[in-house]
Amino acid sequence: MPAGRVRGFRPGDKAVNTFSYMYMASWVTDACMVHLGVSVVPTGVGNTELQVQIMRELQVAGFCGTPSFLLTIIKKAEDLGYDFRKDFKLRAAMLTAEKFTPALKQSLKTYGLTCQDLYGTAEGHVAFECEHTNGYHMLDENIWEVVDPKTGNQLGPGEEGELVGTALTYKAMPLLRFGTGDLAYYVDDPCPCGRTSYRIGKLLGRVEDTVKVRGAWVYPKQVEEVMAKFAQVRRFQAVVTRQQNRDFLTIKVETADAVSRDNLSKAIGDGIQDLCRLKVDKIDFVAAGAIPADRKTVVDERPWE
Repeated sequence: MPAGRVRGFRPGDKAVNTFSYMYMASWVTDACMVHLGVSVVPTGVGNTELQVQIMRELQVAGFCGTPSFLLTIIKKAEDLGYDFRKDFKLRAAMLTAEKFTPALKQSLKTYGLTCQDLYGTAEGHVAFECEHTNGYHMLDENIWEVVDPKTGNQLGPGEEGELVGTALTYKAMPLLRFGTGDLAYYVDDPCPCGRTSYRIGKLLGRVEDTVKVRGAWVYPKQVEEVMAKFAQVRRFQAVVTRQQNRDFLTIKVETADAVSRDNLSKAIGDGIQDLCRLKVDKIDFVAAGAIPADRKTVVDERPWE
């Protein structure tokens, strides 16, 4: 992501980077901030109360992370008795790794923040939203196409398909028609901001079962690997929903009759968190037959509109 396209960040600012440094996104974001002359505070994920303390005491002006985590930090600050607009210096936010819904945008807007939404993959940033928020401008230095997922044939403006990219500027890891797995379409009409690059009109979902939850990928094989350890589990399914502007992960489980649900819930939750680096919000024990035999391992029930 070229630093000049990040709005609201200024040389000399301090910014927290709340992405895990296990993932490329965190390093790309860090490099972008450094190029801007911004001092990066690598806070990582979680530890919400500590995040509040760091942002207040260091007078942090910028935030990098997911929109839902930013709102969580703000709400925690208010729970601790702070007036966020008066007691904090936060002014700008670079947000990515999850869907920035209209409800989230409205919530953050009330705090007077300049928020910029970016779309990217684990390999790097792909597109960015300008101040007119009418789609994501594709980065000029790479080649991005929307193709038919089955044939790979290039599609035209407004046609829905998989977003694929060719990034020969990545010297250490050049990509040739790299499939993101995301369904989208692009538009080529002029943008009021003056940029002439194509824009991703809207992200429509995923090509396969893999989904991103609170910035972390959840792969069906990972869920299956964890659940295979529990002989008492007959069927299972991971379901992703949206609750109060936050991704919510539920593991539905059918079990044998005689089972300690508390112990099993903890073991499943710990297993998913260890392998997927993601906390399960709920283990839902359902009646026999509630999960279809031909079910998908991971189901995404979040609205994409």
